[in-house]
Amino acid sequence: MRIAAGGRSTPPVTGEFVTAARVVLATVAAVVASGALTACAERDMTPDDARVFTRRALEDVGLEEIRVAPQVDEGAFRPTAGESIAVWQTTAAVEGGTVHLYIHRESDRAVFLNDVSDDGGALLSDEQFAALERFRLNPATERYRDRLLVPAGVAIVLMLAAGALLTAAVVTGRARLRPRRHPLGGLL
Repeated sequence: MRIAAGGRSTPPVTGEFVTAARVVLATVAAVVASGALTACAERDMTPDDARVFTRRALEDVGLEEIRVAPQVDEGAFRPTAGESIAVWQTTAAVEGGTVHLYIHRESDRAVFLNDVSDDGGALLSDEQFAALERFRLNPATERYRDRLLVPAGVAIVLMLAAGALLTAAVVTGRARLRPRRHPLGGLL
C-alpha cells in the first residue's frame, strides 16, 4: 500500500503490467550483462598462445616449413617513441631462414620482427612484411569469447522469449499498455 497525496492509501501496481515489466527488466539485464562480458578487452597471451600466434602469422604471410621453437621468452620492447611494451619473444625456423617475433602480451599483434635468410639478408618481402603488420590474433581472447557463447545464447533466447510473451499479451489483450488510475487516486 502507498499513501497518496491527501492521506488516502492506494493499492500497489499489480497484474499483467507488472509481470510484463519484470520480464522485460530481467531480459534487459541479462542482455546488458552478456554484452558487457563479451565486449571485454583483450586477454593476456600465454607462452603457448605466442607460439600459436607465431605459427599462424607466418603461415598467413606465406612462409613454409615452419618450426616454432618450444622456448618462449618474456621480454620488453621499447619503440623509438613511447613506453616499453611487455612481449613474448618467439623464434621460428622456416624454409630459407629464421624469424624472431616479439608479440605484444596484452594485445593481438607482433611489435617487432627480425627475419634473416640463410644467406644473411631479409627473409620477408615487403608484401609479406605488410601482411604481418596487418595480422591480428589473440588465442586467449578467442578462448574467453568461446566460453561466453552459452551465456550470450541464453541472453538472446530470453530476449526473444520476452518479446514473444509481450507481443502475445498485447495481442490477446491481457497486458495493459498503460496502468489504470484508481478511482480514489493513484495507479492500479
